[in-house]
Amino acid sequence: MQVSLNFSISSRVFCSFCLVALLGVTAKARAQSPEGDSERDTGDQASPARARDAIPVSVPPVTPSLLGPGRAAPHVYVGAEGGWDGARRGPIVETNVEAAVVGPVSFRAGAAVNPSDGRASPLFALKVDVLNQARHGIGAAVFGGYRGQGFNLVPAMEFGVVLGRRSERLSLVSSVAYGQGLERGERYGDVRVAGLARVHPRANVNVGLDARVRFDLEYDDDEPSGEALLDGIAGPIVVWGIGRFAISGQGGVGVVTPRLGGTTQVGATGRLGLGAAF
Repeated sequence: MQVSLNFSISSRVFCSFCLVALLGVTAKARAQSPEGDSERDTGDQASPARARDAIPVSVPPVTPSLLGPGRAAPHVYVGAEGGWDGARRGPIVETNVEAAVVGPVSFRAGAAVNPSDGRASPLFALKVDVLNQARHGIGAAVFGGYRGQGFNLVPAMEFGVVLGRRSERLSLVSSVAYGQGLERGERYGDVRVAGLARVHPRANVNVGLDARVRFDLEYDDDEPSGEALLDGIAGPIVVWGIGRFAISGQGGVGVVTPRLGGTTQVGATGRLGLGAAF
């Protein structure tokens, strides 16, 4: 009973944090953004020449599953990644298309294969940029969407905040999200962070780290056998930008901790990704 109460409180605190962050970031953007500004770029696309030499989009070529602040550059981004999750002992497959809709609004659609059961499911998200790096020193966006398989394979709605900053040699992005399952009263948190440093400017070779963790926020109801308490993947990543294209490779470690007994599963993970901006 005490455990259920603690996790129920934790889920409410996490929800409140996400809501306050969304409201706070939006309010700050409205207060600081000048009237009549039609451009909502984050400063990533300083000029056409620099845009061609840079990674096409601030984050998707690095981690296709992570929404970053800033619009798809210049209009549409297409990405896909595939690999193996040693902790869940299954394949990793995810595809995404992100398109600038109007002003600060972008839309993303795609599909993902869950390594636990090999099933594919759709995903959709709407993102609104609320802070501009050129004006505010940091890029920020709020997003909301649907995942056919959220945490513990339950369809879910996700809402969150993403922050990012990019310079000529360094890119950083992080996000925090709350997921509300549409079945079994599931609730979960999702935290992701990625960073890249350009190590060879002329060849546009970038290295960095990518980490993501999801954790259960629901302990009130009976849980099915094998449900996870948390899962995560972390490891080094390399991205090579070639004009409008970007090739990425990542290795690392995956972890899955079951909620009711069982043994924590740890295994090697690997991913290869390809992205293009049009």
